[in-house]
Amino acid sequence: MKFDSTVVNVNDKEIVIVAVDTDFFGLEQEQKGQLVQGFFQYFQKPVVLMAVNPQGDMQYYGRPDLTAQIAHLKFHEFVWTTNEIAD
Repeated sequence: MKFDSTVVNVNDKEIVIVAVDTDFFGLEQEQKGQLVQGFFQYFQKPVVLMAVNPQGDMQYYGRPDLTAQIAHLKFHEFVWTTNEIAD
């Protein structure tokens, strides 16, 4: 599986943002939680999932305290890395 991610530093805390497809928001809560947990195990850092909706707005999924901390960041400021995990 390939995916894009970026690491941001907010309030002296590193948070990983993982880009997901907007279809992600239609998944069951349990599936969403499993994805977050999987990415956490991969990165060993707090994770927030992000999708860009058709209007161009960023939508976040993760712990509310983390999503609040990154909500003010600008998409164009992120430096993205493509990652690959063997299936």
